[in-house]
Amino acid sequence: MIPSPSLLLLSLPLLPLISNHQDEAKPKRAGLPEKVEGEIPLEWADALNWRSVGPACMGGRITDVAVNPDNQSEQWISSATGGLLHTTNNGVTYEHQFNAQRVGSIGAVAVAPSNPKTVWVGTGECNPRNSVSFGNGVYRSLDSGTTWDHMGLEDSFQIAEILVHPEDEGTILVAALGRLWGPNEERGLYRSQDSGESWQRILEVDENTGVVEIAMQPGQPDVLLCASYQRRRDIYDSNDPAKKWGPGSALWRSADGGDSWTRLTAPESTSGLPTVTLGRIGVDFCQSTPNVVFATIETERITQEPENAAWIGVRAVDAEVGARITDVEADSPADKGGLKEDDILLRIADQTLLDWNATTTLLRKHVAGDIVTAEVIRGGEVLALEFTLGPRPEREGSREDELGYPRSGPFSIGLGGQEANAQDNQGPEGKEFGGLFRSEDAGLTWQRVNSLNPRPMYYSEVRVDPSNQDNVYVLGTRLWRSSDGGKNFSNDGHDGSVHVDHHALWIDPTDGNHMVLGNDGGIYVTWDRMEHWDHHNHVAIGQFYNVEVGPRDNYRVYGGLQDNGSWGGWAQVNNGPGPVNSDWISIGGGDGFVVRVDPEDPDLVYYESQNGGMGRRNLVTGESGWIRPAGNHDVRTRFNWNTPFILSPHNSAIHTSAGSRVYRSVSRGSGARSISDILTTTERGAGSALAESHFRAGELWVGTDDGGLWHTPDRGVTWIDLWALNTDPEAVNEEVGEPAAEEEIIEEDIEEEPIIEEEPIIEEEPIEEELTTEEVIIEDTAASEPAPASDDPSPSSEDTIGGLWTCFATGAGLEDPEDGRFELSLELGAENALSGSMKSDLGNGDIRDGRYNPEDNSFRFAFQGTNLRLEFQGKLEGGALSGQLSGAGGSFNFDFTGQRPEVPEPAEVPSDQASEQDPEKPASAPEVATDSEEGEGEGEGEGEEEEDDKPTWADQLQTSSHTLPKKPLKNTIDQLLPGRRYVSQLFASQHDANRIYAAFDGHRSDDDLPHAFRSDDEGHTWVSLTKKLPSSAGPVRALHEDRSNADLLYLGTEFGFFVSINRGKDWTRMNGTNGLPTVPVHDFAQHPTRNDLIVGTHGRSIWILDVGPLREASEDALNARAHLFKPGTAIISTREPQAANSGTRRFVGENPATGAVIYYTLNKKGRDVTLHIEAGDGTIVQTLDPSSERGLHRMTWNLRLTSSNADGRGSGRRRFRRGRQATPGTYRIVLKESGQRYEQTLEVRNAKSE
Repeated sequence: MIPSPSLLLLSLPLLPLISNHQDEAKPKRAGLPEKVEGEIPLEWADALNWRSVGPACMGGRITDVAVNPDNQSEQWISSATGGLLHTTNNGVTYEHQFNAQRVGSIGAVAVAPSNPKTVWVGTGECNPRNSVSFGNGVYRSLDSGTTWDHMGLEDSFQIAEILVHPEDEGTILVAALGRLWGPNEERGLYRSQDSGESWQRILEVDENTGVVEIAMQPGQPDVLLCASYQRRRDIYDSNDPAKKWGPGSALWRSADGGDSWTRLTAPESTSGLPTVTLGRIGVDFCQSTPNVVFATIETERITQEPENAAWIGVRAVDAEVGARITDVEADSPADKGGLKEDDILLRIADQTLLDWNATTTLLRKHVAGDIVTAEVIRGGEVLALEFTLGPRPEREGSREDELGYPRSGPFSIGLGGQEANAQDNQGPEGKEFGGLFRSEDAGLTWQRVNSLNPRPMYYSEVRVDPSNQDNVYVLGTRLWRSSDGGKNFSNDGHDGSVHVDHHALWIDPTDGNHMVLGNDGGIYVTWDRMEHWDHHNHVAIGQFYNVEVGPRDNYRVYGGLQDNGSWGGWAQVNNGPGPVNSDWISIGGGDGFVVRVDPEDPDLVYYESQNGGMGRRNLVTGESGWIRPAGNHDVRTRFNWNTPFILSPHNSAIHTSAGSRVYRSVSRGSGARSISDILTTTERGAGSALAESHFRAGELWVGTDDGGLWHTPDRGVTWIDLWALNTDPEAVNEEVGEPAAEEEIIEEDIEEEPIIEEEPIIEEEPIEEELTTEEVIIEDTAASEPAPASDDPSPSSEDTIGGLWTCFATGAGLEDPEDGRFELSLELGAENALSGSMKSDLGNGDIRDGRYNPEDNSFRFAFQGTNLRLEFQGKLEGGALSGQLSGAGGSFNFDFTGQRPEVPEPAEVPSDQASEQDPEKPASAPEVATDSEEGEGEGEGEGEEEEDDKPTWADQLQTSSHTLPKKPLKNTIDQLLPGRRYVSQLFASQHDANRIYAAFDGHRSDDDLPHAFRSDDEGHTWVSLTKKLPSSAGPVRALHEDRSNADLLYLGTEFGFFVSINRGKDWTRMNGTNGLPTVPVHDFAQHPTRNDLIVGTHGRSIWILDVGPLREASEDALNARAHLFKPGTAIISTREPQAANSGTRRFVGENPATGAVIYYTLNKKGRDVTLHIEAGDGTIVQTLDPSSERGLHRMTWNLRLTSSNADGRGSGRRRFRRGRQATPGTYRIVLKESGQRYEQTLEVRNAKSE
């Protein structure tokens, strides 16, 4: 282990080789998934029909690019969860490699320079974000990626970099970053000198710290730079890791190929690098100037300012020349120096000021205590003033966020990133704030050249042009470039046609104009140094979180993707061989998640973006709007990154969602109200899974990301904690609290309005980027009782500015008034301190530094949005607010006005709309939703009892069919799980009213085992479904019961797709040899009438499986000598004119087979096997040619008739002319084997009209 920094300083600068950790030589392994076979034979997976339908118009996250140095048209591009792509023609076509290994996440790919047929892959993405997957070590291919051998480091989890010695392909370096959610031993820098047969750990820090970067000096392969990185995520889906810097993070240098190391970053280092605690580091050498190397370094002081930073205490806007003062803080240096509102500040310290930004830049060159002179214009006169600059005062509220990190400082560009070109404004010790560093002696000494460091935990990638050391690129949300060696950067590496969030950049060493870029949107290529980009959108590597299916015959599939919004597309097309990108439509922006289709009106689609950003859209009329619930600003509600919501199977107008509370709307999402108390187990938790009974309306099960599991049998009147069934009733009641009455009304968050899917970039980072669970905090109605009438937001006589305000900003770029809408909740405190909160498209949170002057009714405050800090100032006049807001240091300014929101009387929902007991009478969709659409409760007698007469939690249990256990129960969920785990999915049975399924994803709790359970008593006791599932299956993401066969279950895990035909007693892995690749399976959807299972993968887009044989699979069918499976209904589709071909470089999905798909199985090799189709009168209308081999077989009748009169195989010469189309009706499929006849009925019909 490496000693602590203090001990390190007393030791010699060179650390000896750590030689006590060396793997024994291991035999090569294929690294294939573990064989999992239950009652269903494993070979069935190859007989079933998997088809990929895309889409490819939006990609998935790219992690690395490797190029054949001898043939640059051959490239390998790795993806976060979609395996490896290989092209031999500069991306005209790609093939998927690494399809059938045990894992599908790749963090690094490398080609041996001396033998480009040797390719190395390191599994497990290294970016420490919430949705990252993990791997199982390193793989090697000796044939350009056609076949692979697993070469060890099985428990390294995430691998960030691989380097192969330029002359000796047997020497390989691997940066093993290690476990993201917990400690592990196998992490650090590893070296093999025998082509991977054995490994030595040549740099070890500790069990919490791995290696995130290796760089080798061109021409001097023994000179290495290595970055260690200490990070850890917790159980929550927040943006940042729980630990994003630590004492283990450092930059190291070796001059002997890794035998010994010098730590360049330490408290008393003289290398010129930061001496404070570090985070993530990225490094790159310049090939043409090998001594030049750049490093981007994150420190614990990122975005902050020096402790002695100067402060003057004014707010201002740009004047024609200089800055116009808009506010002077009392007792500030400006106030004491005589500066007044409306003064024009012209000069400070004899330097002319062009604008307010120039003023702040100049002031940052001073420190507290400096005395400066100023010239101002006041009333046409020029005055000379003098100020003694002071330190920035402490403000109200915590200076730390919920993770304990310092809140963003004045140099923030959002998401933890630091702005560019501010290196001269952070004082003489600016290096301690991190940024971009440059060395001209191969890493011995360094100089900070720029402050830029965008969102370092997610990027930290710097690239220098191999042919020109002055061309430097820093990857971030935007693509930053410099042409002067890093002294100045601009973020114009691409326009709006290129996706944001960049993680990989390869620069052609022979032509710096040619680059390959990898980001969250896929692969882009430029041939003119970033002036134009070509998107390679013909590979389906979309990362879906959730999927949905429409109910029609010719149906759409839908889903939400990581950083790529929500989309819908045809599952098949009638104008070509399969769906193409143009067959997909955008439903919503941001990060996409749950999508729901109204079964009564399939054109009405519900969707969401991150953290509860729910909405709905009518695909025909175009009407759309937000429907996120909100309340009276008294109680805060949290939403998970992936918020669950459902439409009731009893009435599709009833919309239920789960945050830290459960919300229910009887009007398609409008007027939602809380029907629960806080259901989470921690102060940061939120809902993660939700299901409603198919038998009893309003019976719900809810799971949370912090392991809560709840059941209500009566629309939220009673809540049963399924983790506490053996707890004393009074203790449970005290924990749960009284739920809200059904009649409680909470106000609509935002009335129906057009949704802006792509928000304009105001600052360096786009504002639609991820918001943390903590950042999306909305105030909600108190759950203990209905909101009283006194909740009118109008202020009291003493507080004229307090209360709710609906505001609109106006100005250039805000053509639509709704673009500038935001909401304020203000409260006037002691000494006229102004506090409260703000909700807007820029984020949701508390306001800061607020002051109100009752003498002139002026006010000011600040708001730190997701992306940038906004400054507000204005006046309260005539019961309305008016003023100005500015951001980005005054680089943009808007006027705004604010009015009190109207508080409408809640509109009564007609009983025939609100009734849940009559599924035939769903509520009508409102044409335009407004605040007046808030619904009222519909249960008989609900909410009519006096408060004192309300039954307690225990009383409700005793008077319902649910009784408290008289003695401790066995096999409750708390007894079966090792601890509380993220509830990844809940699924209510369509066959048994008391049956519920639950899946738990434990990887966030450092637990990678699969956890899935079934309860047959509404969740009181459970049976584990994973006893026959190996640990290598990985965490469970999805669990469904088949809609027509109660014994058939589908299970999606991090590494595969599994099926059980005996309700989970055993499982068979059904990916198949050439079917579904190894990829995380996050969700399922079942078409209501067809045998199609829609599978949402997080890395290979959407796949569809024909599950007809699985639905009929049984012990009798599997053991029979022969069995003919019942076919699905055959649909006669109308062929449409061929669509125009968009070129050869395009993605084309796969249509299902045209006609009737027929499955049969033979228990052993058959004899005299025939297969034909009969009309209703017994006439043979078509004869097929079946296989007689053992196993499951699939055949297709194209619904064409033959003129042959023979039965069986026919007699004489078969006529091959095309027969006429079969007409709708009933046919018989007849299989004969060894003289035994098997038959099934086949229905053929036209597609239903839309």
